[in-house]
Amino acid sequence: MTLFGFGFNGFGQLLPDSDDLQKILHPTKLNIGCTECEKEGVSMVTSNWSTTCFLMGNNEKVHLQGFCGIEQNCQKQQISNKFPFPVQHVSLTDEELIATVPNYQRCFTWKYTESCTKDNTPRLTDVKRISGNEELDCQLKCVSTGDLFSVAITGDLHAGEIEYSDNFIFRPFDLQVPVNQVSCGKEHVLLLSNTGDVYSLGLGSRGQLGHGTSENENIPKVIEALQGVAMTTVAAGGWHSAAISAIGDVYIWGWNESGQLGLPMKNAPNQEQKKEQSPNSEKYKENPPETEDNKQTNIHLTSEVLQQHNDKKDTKNVCINITQNVETSNEEQRTCTLQGTSQPSCLEDNSNSDVIVLCQMLPCLLDFGDEVMVSKVSCGSRHTAAVSADGDLYTWGWNEYGQLGHGDNVTRDVITQVQYFKDSNCKVNDVTCGPWNTIVTVAMPTGTQ
Repeated sequence: MTLFGFGFNGFGQLLPDSDDLQKILHPTKLNIGCTECEKEGVSMVTSNWSTTCFLMGNNEKVHLQGFCGIEQNCQKQQISNKFPFPVQHVSLTDEELIATVPNYQRCFTWKYTESCTKDNTPRLTDVKRISGNEELDCQLKCVSTGDLFSVAITGDLHAGEIEYSDNFIFRPFDLQVPVNQVSCGKEHVLLLSNTGDVYSLGLGSRGQLGHGTSENENIPKVIEALQGVAMTTVAAGGWHSAAISAIGDVYIWGWNESGQLGLPMKNAPNQEQKKEQSPNSEKYKENPPETEDNKQTNIHLTSEVLQQHNDKKDTKNVCINITQNVETSNEEQRTCTLQGTSQPSCLEDNSNSDVIVLCQMLPCLLDFGDEVMVSKVSCGSRHTAAVSADGDLYTWGWNEYGQLGHGDNVTRDVITQVQYFKDSNCKVNDVTCGPWNTIVTVAMPTGTQ
């Protein structure tokens, strides 16, 4: 397997020898600055906005590249470390690596941002489970971290938040179902149960929880719109979420400011470039000039689904998931109604321009075309990537740093296949989105390197 990456490289996290190249617009074979590591093969990749982590060598060795130190002269570097025995899963915070150990009530922690100022190797840390007045040893299976939450799954498939001081403290959620998967976004959490139900908690200001409102949830709450359809994968992005069903369909919800939901977005940037370069360019129309007739649209919501917005221009096109009455500036009355979870319900512009979606409060079924089954999905800060069962890569959303892999920095609100891998006869097996970049695992054609 070969690793390719594209997008933000400001700290050399993709190409360590080219850290002056901030934007990698084309899929490029990753230069893992460790010859021994490349020979051993990579079993897992994870990243934050400034650092990429590779787990390799029978899961006994970890290699980091990018921002790996507090001191100015060692911020952009590469460091490797070896665990005394195999680990199961690795996760990166902004300062620390956490590695879980199978069948062991401890995990490794590594303060990698201090590695160039002192001898700092991974150390074993006890894990304690606190439930009521009980404190017990606990084995962690995996950990996911975001800005607000750090959530773990235990060896017996309980999910809960973790706190860290001298030891890890695991506090299980009051959730009576086994949990197979966790994904933390910037401010929210998705949990996948062993029965295929999806639960969410955290901040819901942009609809990222999928409950049809913008309210926060302090405890896991099942996403009712997905019940009855078994899910196999969940992915949380900056303020959006995605899930794959057992039959390969993708459901997506949350914020669509940069087209990260694959739904029409407002004021698409680089509109002229998009018209010229997008394979679906005929679907894009120029935004009509603002006139006195359509300059302001006052929206009177009959429920509290959406947060109050102060800027009327930001509220004239918003997505809702219930029937609402819309009062326009010329007193015309219109109604927009949800057509099931497979189709977003949106307020339209006074002009006859395309419907746009600002927030999708309920899961929406994406259309990849006929006979496309999706096997992998990953969410970045404001972009999304998916891999089909046939090994094709699709990306959409924010593209300032080329993280969509189309050879440009044109933001797209339509699902677009990455042509590079198709033309090269490569099969993409997996994808990992960092906040501003994308890394894929690729099976190269026979006889190529």
